[in-house]
Amino acid sequence: MSFRLFLNLKSVSLPHLTGIFLFVWSLDAGLARGQSFTVDPASVGQPNTALNQEPPPAPNDTFNARGFSGTNIIDDENAFFGFPQLNPPDINALSAGYEPLDRTLWDFIFSVDRLSVGVNGSSVNFRSTLNGNAAADLFFTNPALIGTNRLLATDSSLGLTHPIDNVDGAEVFDSRLGIEVPYRGFSVNNDDVYFSIVSGNTIQIAPDPNGGSNVFRQAATLGLVAGDEIDALGLDINLNDDGLIEAIFSLAPNSPSLQTFVPALGRNLSPADILYTDFSGQFDIAGQTGLLGIFPGNLDFFDLTAGNLGLLTTDNVDALDIVYTSTIFNIPQSDIPVDTPVIVVPEPTATLSLLSLGILGAGATLKRKLKPYNSIEKKP
Repeated sequence: MSFRLFLNLKSVSLPHLTGIFLFVWSLDAGLARGQSFTVDPASVGQPNTALNQEPPPAPNDTFNARGFSGTNIIDDENAFFGFPQLNPPDINALSAGYEPLDRTLWDFIFSVDRLSVGVNGSSVNFRSTLNGNAAADLFFTNPALIGTNRLLATDSSLGLTHPIDNVDGAEVFDSRLGIEVPYRGFSVNNDDVYFSIVSGNTIQIAPDPNGGSNVFRQAATLGLVAGDEIDALGLDINLNDDGLIEAIFSLAPNSPSLQTFVPALGRNLSPADILYTDFSGQFDIAGQTGLLGIFPGNLDFFDLTAGNLGLLTTDNVDALDIVYTSTIFNIPQSDIPVDTPVIVVPEPTATLSLLSLGILGAGATLKRKLKPYNSIEKKP
């Protein structure tokens, strides 16, 4: 597998370049550990993976896909979160807190639950038909794919299997170097874990200085009410010093706040809609428009409605991540076949020199400026 990386060298500072070359130098560690995720309690993993061998309650651990290598290892264990060993809660939303929500975005990455089927012609629809569900895959969409989605990585690249497993939290890429590189893992980066649990409407953080976890933001700061459940999370803890701590998230089916009517869409909110908050006690649909009229222009990206993601309003987004520039996996900004994953299990010959050459030859800058998009869901 070859890698291509595109940089705007004029916009990258010396510390960033130093960090980039340090990342290249440590490629074996960087790609051998990458893509943290959580699964739900019914998930078992492929044979000989950490998930498969971990005694219950494994769904309360975070796992690491080792660079989409076809297996997984433990990232942070249940005890890290301060959960009781007997009947601990299930983590179902996950973020390292470094989502570049104040940047012009390139791609939206997500997973869905076992009951989601996607719109006709989408990869979610193809994979759910092929495998019984699409819950162990990762998908993406971008401005070239509004209204549909394509396959980022299959269950097998994560050491998972259809139709049993379900990815319900994910941290795939890391923006802190000024480029998108594979996320190496919470334990490797020594990152705090921002998360929510099943039936939870608060964002928690681990580790707390006193051990275990603690509440980072109460439900009311997101505009949520009793009975709401955060089901996917992307958090920006002021990555680019814009003065805002902000987040995008989805809500689980049956959350009371999904009864909010959206006049611009002619329907109520959906578990497949992505919401935005600046923790001022309100939320809106994430995107350029701000379809609820509360936070217009909250993202420099198209409106993240179910229809624009290539999902049905009855579908459910289970995990999410965002990308604001090209990655070493070169996620295409054009249509590709529904059955072709962008990322496959890497060949052993994928070497350091390939990525080094990609960086050294990065004078050809690839930079896209989004034009305003008016393509929101059509009213039924």
